[in-house]
Amino acid sequence: MKRRRQRGAVAVMTSVSLIAIFAFTAISVDLGNAWQNKRELVNASDAAALAAAQEYAVLGNGCSSVASLFVTSNKDDAALTECTPSEGAVNGDTSGHVLVTAESTVDYAFAPVIGVDSSDIESTTVARYGIPKTARGLRPFGLCSDTLFAMTEWQTWNRAAGPSAPATIAYEKDSNPNACNSGDPVPGNWATMDFDLGGNSNADIQNWTMNGYPDLVSPSMIPGDTGAFSPSLSVELLSLETNKTIFPIPIFRSATDVGSNAQFEIIGFIAVRIINFNTSGSQAQRSLTLEFHGAVIEGECCDAGGVDTGVRVVQICAVQKDDLSA
Repeated sequence: MKRRRQRGAVAVMTSVSLIAIFAFTAISVDLGNAWQNKRELVNASDAAALAAAQEYAVLGNGCSSVASLFVTSNKDDAALTECTPSEGAVNGDTSGHVLVTAESTVDYAFAPVIGVDSSDIESTTVARYGIPKTARGLRPFGLCSDTLFAMTEWQTWNRAAGPSAPATIAYEKDSNPNACNSGDPVPGNWATMDFDLGGNSNADIQNWTMNGYPDLVSPSMIPGDTGAFSPSLSVELLSLETNKTIFPIPIFRSATDVGSNAQFEIIGFIAVRIINFNTSGSQAQRSLTLEFHGAVIEGECCDAGGVDTGVRVVQICAVQKDDLSA
């Protein structure tokens, strides 16, 4: 009789334990589902904020054009509940930010037994844009800032209206000896940048021309080469021209020394598209014909005192509505 009572007590304890295990398992399933939905919603608000900031960076209206689309394309049951640009974004300033909030409802499978059918979740992301502190994807052609800023095509360019008029910039090794060179006899218009300090092998220059330099570059003294554009770059330049690729290049303010010993002071970046090029003939005959573009490039934000060339970068800077300190 005593053994029978013991078996009964064990059965009751086992039943209670199983109920608890099932309850915890059910709660875990619902919590896991809620966490997954929250992660998807965060991705949606991140994508929407970045897309909206990119639009404001190029003088568009990100809240009206892309924010809602990016929320729903990243989570189809989510909705945009707030999109607020900063005053700078509305005014087309060189820097600004946009706050995006998205909301979704999570339906529970097991929680209804305790009276909880669903819950609302929310995610807020703030993305900012501004003048690049660093840039990625640079092509290895440094352009003298004196040459750029003196060009009529640059001076009359209104980036709100689109790209500039095409501008042909010759290599001009000898015709402009006082531009960007601190008095040394280096080219006045162009230089070939040695981003990785590796001696500017032809293979590197071809690769960077086609694909862009893969690492971040900051305004600083960069070694380079004063040699003219080589005919060996014709295939890469033609690819950029044919594909209408818009890409960033560095601009330099001064240079010292000559040949492979030259050093160039990079002060910023500009986005361009190749319209035509010439890599043959004398140095004075070699040139690039470009359009200047307002564009968002890869890099780190933001350089408040940087040179404004119409190029911007964007990044997430906050994930709380009341935290814009970053």
